[in-house]
Amino acid sequence: MYSERGKVLLALLREVRLAKGISQVDLASRLDLEQTHVSRIERGGRRLDVLELRSWLQALGCDPVAFHAELETRLAGSAAGEAGTESDSAPSTSRNGRKA
Repeated sequence: MYSERGKVLLALLREVRLAKGISQVDLASRLDLEQTHVSRIERGGRRLDVLELRSWLQALGCDPVAFHAELETRLAGSAAGEAGTESDSAPSTSRNGRKA
């Protein structure tokens, strides 16, 4: 469901949660959600909107500015790793217009 960039976001959210020693159950309790809801989001089965992300960061005790800066750093690194690849673009075609 998530793009590669979305996966970077999810990995960072999970990493922050684990670094803070917070379980999915604890995070869910702080957010007044079920643990399965947290799990589904971390697995990419459901997207977070910006307000939900803000709530998650507050529940994790994470500075949103620092989180965004780290996310941007990782996305820039991810984009550099993808340079020259066509994994997220249209299939390449030969000069006659057929798929290569």
